Amino acid sequence: MKLNLRFLFILSLIVGISNNLSASQDNGFASDIFTLDKSGMHAKLSGNCNGMNWRAEDVKPEHFQFYDDLFSNPIAMSKFADRKPKEKGYGAGLAKFWAERFKNGHPHGALTVFNDNGPIGFVVVGEAADRPGAGELAGALIPEVWKMGIASLGIPQMIKIWAPEVSAKGLSKEPWSKGFRCYMGKALSCIDATASPDNIGSWKTLDKNGFIAARFNLASPDPVKDYTKTDIKDFVALAADFAKLDNIVVGRRYRIIDLAGVTRTVSYHKEYDTVKMHFEFYIK
Repeated sequence: MKLNLRFLFILSLIVGISNNLSASQDNGFASDIFTLDKSGMHAKLSGNCNGMNWRAEDVKPEHFQFYDDLFSNPIAMSKFADRKPKEKGYGAGLAKFWAERFKNGHPHGALTVFNDNGPIGFVVVGEAADRPGAGELAGALIPEVWKMGIASLGIPQMIKIWAPEVSAKGLSKEPWSKGFRCYMGKALSCIDATASPDNIGSWKTLDKNGFIAARFNLASPDPVKDYTKTDIKDFVALAADFAKLDNIVVGRRYRIIDLAGVTRTVSYHKEYDTVKMHFEFYIK
């Protein structure tokens, strides 16, 4: 009788995941954020923002429609990534991908954020594409809850509570720890983030929470321009000026001195005609 090798390979993966999840309960897995069972990994965070209760939990199938609506909302997407709304089906597909990560015992799927009225957004520290051990912080909220301070409270929870636990569990030697080494096979050690210069609330929140100008993958360690020595008065004009500099390469990261004399790391992306600020946070 011929055996289907592909079937056996898939079966071995399923058994391996199941064994790791079962073993977690036999090896003292304890967490205020994560739980592990035969259905995979689950996560939760919660807080209160200006009198409004919020919570975040691992993506579930009943959230998929919300993601489809969020990613096709032009206002919600106007401050996210390439600033363009996505076609129907994109958001649900991405949510399904994140849910599979949790199902496989990995913590780097998105957390759906709720208030008392229902889902309002998401936050995720996904796998960065450029180096092992690095995650990339991203998230979006429905416009109705913008400027309520949710991000300013949610980000500290992610970097001061969620991230240190993910990092510590990834460094553990327990059988379940392999699932936490999901950042190119390494434990989480650094979180990258980006913000648009005109999204002042976003990058100021990163500043307040200990993010620094990105040091990785710089075209040069020396600033290409000091904006304290110009007549430019706001960050929108700063971004427009940087995009026109003759000595930059599209997509590369450069240092500048901003209007307040703070060193920043920025890049220009011609396909989106946008400037991005790059940040890093190192987990202690």
